[in-house]
Amino acid sequence: ATKFRPIQCFVSLTDNTEPNTGGFEAAPGFHQTFDTWAKERPPTVITKKKKKQQQQQQQPQVIDIQSNDGTTVEHHINNDNKNQNKLDNIVIIDGKKKEEEEKAAAEAAAAAKKKADEEAAAKKKADEEAAAKNKAEEKPAPAPAPAPKKTSKIPELDKFPDHVEPTDAERDELTEKYGHWHFWDGDADLRPKEDYLSKHPNKDIPGDDFPDSSWQVDAVYVNHFLNDADELVARAMEAIYSEYGHGKPLPPEQLTIRHQMFRWEMIDMATQEGPPANFARRSKRDTGGWTTKRSNEGLVRRLLHAMMTQDTFTIVLGGHSAAAGAGNYFRHSYIMQVYRILKPIFDRLNVKLTVRNICQGGMGTIQHSLGSTSILGDSIDLLLWDTGMTEGSALDHIDLFFRQGLLGGDRVPVIWASGYMAFPLLKLLHEEVGADVGEWGTGMIGINETLNAEQMKSLPYAIHGMKCPDEEGDFCKSVEQWYCECWFDRPDGIKPKVNQRKFCKGRAGWHPTWRHHQLTGRVIAFRILESLQSAINIWSSGTMSGQPLDDEYWHVTEYYDNIRTKLKALDESKGECYKIKQSSNLPTRLCTTPMKGRTQATPRANSEQTSLSSIIKPAPDGYVPKNDKKAMYEGPDVHNPGFDIPKGEVDVLAIIQNRRRRRLATTSTTATTTYQLFTRTMSGTNDAITRALKVGVQDFKQKLDLRIMRNNRTKSSLLRAATTTNNKNNMRRLDDKIVPGTGWELRDEPQGKCDGEYMSVCGLSADNECVLSGHHDARGYIIGDEYSGWLVMNLQALKEGLILMKLESWHVAADHPRTRGWNTVNNDKAAKAEDNRDLRTNYDMVELPDSFIFDYAINGKITSLDKKTFVEKLKKVQRVVEVITILDDENFTSGKEQDVEVAIRMRECGHDCNIAISHIYWA
Repeated sequence: ATKFRPIQCFVSLTDNTEPNTGGFEAAPGFHQTFDTWAKERPPTVITKKKKKQQQQQQQPQVIDIQSNDGTTVEHHINNDNKNQNKLDNIVIIDGKKKEEEEKAAAEAAAAAKKKADEEAAAKKKADEEAAAKNKAEEKPAPAPAPAPKKTSKIPELDKFPDHVEPTDAERDELTEKYGHWHFWDGDADLRPKEDYLSKHPNKDIPGDDFPDSSWQVDAVYVNHFLNDADELVARAMEAIYSEYGHGKPLPPEQLTIRHQMFRWEMIDMATQEGPPANFARRSKRDTGGWTTKRSNEGLVRRLLHAMMTQDTFTIVLGGHSAAAGAGNYFRHSYIMQVYRILKPIFDRLNVKLTVRNICQGGMGTIQHSLGSTSILGDSIDLLLWDTGMTEGSALDHIDLFFRQGLLGGDRVPVIWASGYMAFPLLKLLHEEVGADVGEWGTGMIGINETLNAEQMKSLPYAIHGMKCPDEEGDFCKSVEQWYCECWFDRPDGIKPKVNQRKFCKGRAGWHPTWRHHQLTGRVIAFRILESLQSAINIWSSGTMSGQPLDDEYWHVTEYYDNIRTKLKALDESKGECYKIKQSSNLPTRLCTTPMKGRTQATPRANSEQTSLSSIIKPAPDGYVPKNDKKAMYEGPDVHNPGFDIPKGEVDVLAIIQNRRRRRLATTSTTATTTYQLFTRTMSGTNDAITRALKVGVQDFKQKLDLRIMRNNRTKSSLLRAATTTNNKNNMRRLDDKIVPGTGWELRDEPQGKCDGEYMSVCGLSADNECVLSGHHDARGYIIGDEYSGWLVMNLQALKEGLILMKLESWHVAADHPRTRGWNTVNNDKAAKAEDNRDLRTNYDMVELPDSFIFDYAINGKITSLDKKTFVEKLKKVQRVVEVITILDDENFTSGKEQDVEVAIRMRECGHDCNIAISHIYWA
């Protein structure tokens, strides 16, 4: 609803000060020149700062006083003079002389007017004669100049590549029903150009330090901005309700269901022994969710901070395959649906929204937690956990995920989790640390049942087949719930060089379909919208006495510091984190030390900067393992009907994005133009595809020989032991120089920018068997054997003396074709790369030769582990997660940050020790 606010300023155009002699006068046309007048007048903005400092200075008031002898006294009253009765600066003016001057001026004005009237009459006569002559000669009158095209001052928002834009007529209908965005900054060119925020921690600028021309102290700007923002948020929430058949008007009983569908219960954590009844084990979880009053206030504070500083707001999800969106398009995953709803809203609020889906199928979150600051990102405002299926019983790992999220980066996020098992940890962090927590639900309470085909026609498209009575189960199964095609033919003829799957993989009973993902995304987005609405109301009511908003409402530095201080001081007996030493052989310092990392697995935040390959030291010939996969094409995909909204259904995105549109004298763009395929830059594409196809050739013989290779490992080890003493090329001395090798190889990383974000393009290479799925989930790694030599990495700013590595000991020679045929370290004859797809299901450590030695070096100091010691130190902490700690010494750098060189290699194992590294972590 529109907020009514008091008028905060009048501009007086007269200087009379006597009672009952003033008033307001209409000034026709003044609005046309108001901008110029406002720019040229001296600034008189009254802010809270100026009120406190009392810096407003009034100009002397001038009055005329008639003396007894007929002269006029011009008197300047100085407001700052203590003696208000004293006359100063008095000038005596002769009354008769003044009268003569006024008479002369009047006569001059009359003469000027007479001359102007005569000139106007002559011009009129000349114009009439010219018109008559033109008519006689039948010359057509010149056509009037076309009116200039009107352009909207409201900027257009970024378009979603998978959304069909509404026509102008459809936009007008949306405006009539829901409204649209009106606001823009008319004084954008007057705003400060310098960065006045960054010099303050977390951009927490004191209110008194805002420049006078900044928008934050401009009452006109802020009031109009907040009014439009409030209407936009309300419009978005009503659109979501309407999408699910609960748009107003509704009878009272349906209003109750509407309210429960997205409602988050505010619980008292101090008295809550377990999760609310609807979120307990085996409960429905069919409402919006739960949080606490204080936690919601913490989210509101972060939203206010983002708006006041026009900064970023980042949401990150760590999860398993169901959260990743397996079986669906990546953009159908629920956290991407959150982005789809919130992105245009945050754009209007001048806040850059980032949402990342950092989920990996078949895994938990431990591989992310150990390098959280880098892999998840260093500026997270809202962190979500959803891996109950894969690590729900590993409470120490869940606790580590939460703690690393709170400790790392330059922000302290709100933490939301999915699943009853996380409740004790959330309560601990809320009560003992001051963290802000919550849990989201499914919203299914608001979904009407689908009974049959005829009745389904009356239901909103968004809920078709989502909920059915038991007796109608077969019908519900017939309703299309999955939609994920791997390829659509393109008019330019480009095609993948591998056969495409019939549909995206991952269609399993435990994986949600796209409609369920969409609803979950709406539930999460709705909670953020409600908190955003609260933030706007606080800003509006908190600035009635003037701008800017008081610091206490939106500053975060002290808030963050308080949470982190309490977390670091938390007793080791509280929570589950310190059990990681016993369960996983991991250092307990991980519970209080923020960790950095690099990885070749995806998705990962800032994917180029956080790759393992980015810290590898080149070999003498410049070789560094790298991803050479190329995209098959550039530009957008062909139109994908999987994201279309049927005609007549509620298009939430169109409602949110709607603005006051420009009225141009051009043909309206129809929805079909969205389907057009833009021209790609295709230089060199055919060669790239050919190369990629060669990369995809599989060595069938090598795959058949895998079992034979495993059986012959012991035999080859004995043979090697017998011949090593006679082969000088295979001898290794611990005083060898650490020189980067050329036999390491990067595998299984997809092509593209795979950072878990909506607009990023990942996996467009010719060897992808489902190109259009868009998923970023892959377990990339760098692999080597004895002949690969040293892998050397540079770790920046190590301070706490912690280094861990995630290794993979289950690989075989077929996974590492680069050194095939080599019999010396760094052999110059490189084999062709092979198929990059990992098809195995067994992730147990292979049988290493008894002679196997694993060397690691830190700043040149080499430590060697024999087979037994290596197997003992390499701990399997979760499925497909093997971690080894190579440094745990808090005095290693004496408390100072320094760059550290780390190197690894394998010896005395030939091609029978194919060890991969996927992550390295340090602090």
